[in-house]
Amino acid sequence: LLTVETSIAEVKRASARFGYRIVRGDEVVATGHTLHACVDLTGRIQRMPRELLTRLGGSEERVRAPAQE
Repeated sequence: LLTVETSIAEVKRASARFGYRIVRGDEVVATGHTLHACVDLTGRIQRMPRELLTRLGGSEERVRAPAQE
């Protein structure tokens, strides 16, 4: 049985990085991350909507430091 563990590794004003670990029992099979950015219809980077930023645990005044994987 494989388990996929996810975490919010970093939250910035316009992006969030999610970390992933795939484990089988006590063995880590793989690790990885994805970076999600907010963009407008033309592809330009935009600040995250306040509600999304809050739900992800960030704030407009601070950013979360990267988590150690």
